[in-house]
Amino acid sequence: MTILFSFLSIGCRREEGKAIPTRDPLPQEVLEELTLKEMDKGRVVWILNAKKAINYEEEGVIKVYEIHLEFFDTTGVLSSTLRADSGAVFSDNDMRAMGSVEVVTRDESVLETDLLEWSNERKLISTDREIRISTRESVITGIGFESDPELKHTKVKRQFYARKVEQIDSLPPR
Repeated sequence: MTILFSFLSIGCRREEGKAIPTRDPLPQEVLEELTLKEMDKGRVVWILNAKKAINYEEEGVIKVYEIHLEFFDTTGVLSSTLRADSGAVFSDNDMRAMGSVEVVTRDESVLETDLLEWSNERKLISTDREIRISTRESVITGIGFESDPELKHTKVKRQFYARKVEQIDSLPPR
């Protein structure tokens, strides 16, 4: 079922491009063990599982905790899995993951950062924070990043640094 919201962004501030509440309003719902599915023409795009969710309907945001998010490719095959401490789902189904964010792809590439955003319209993940991508062949670090969820088409914005796996010992400290 596609998540549909019709909310207003009243009493919010902008951070990383999306409005989040500036105060702690009373939530409309507090949920345990939440599962949300995003569908597009009968195809699963992503499935979000959270241990806890707090729905702030007036702000158009659901805050989620202990996130496990699965992304699927256009054929319906699992392409990557995201885990994070917390995050938010916005009324347009854009998402933000925060705190110990890790994305693992089906080929075992791993992206690590502390904040990651999902654009539902563009079908891209991005951040302006430090990132580290580990593959079987290399480790890439940098600041700022944009990619598809499978990490096949990645762009590191600045301070790009890459090393082959046999050169890992010479990487700068994290």
